[in-house]
Amino acid sequence: MAVLESIDNGSTLLYVKATEAIHSFGTRVGKFVKSEKGVTAVEYAIVVGGVAAVVAIIFGKKDDSPVKAMLTEIFKTVQDSVTSSIDNTTSGGGGGS
Repeated sequence: MAVLESIDNGSTLLYVKATEAIHSFGTRVGKFVKSEKGVTAVEYAIVVGGVAAVVAIIFGKKDDSPVKAMLTEIFKTVQDSVTSSIDNTTSGGGGGS
């Protein structure tokens, strides 16, 4: 009888441990499924991919792109203004306080 009780106690312990592990795994899977962090990351990745595609289309490799010409003109104007300000400041013509 002692052998049967030992087997029965061992089986019961094994059953309890297995049941706890399955329950714990089920709880973790449930939390993972309910969590929206992964979904949000995927949504952001899709948006970033879309934005990258639009930027690639707009700014492509064409040298005569209207957007490229507009940005080049804007940056040229800013560069000229900054250079002019630096030249005025270094030559003593700046209107500092």
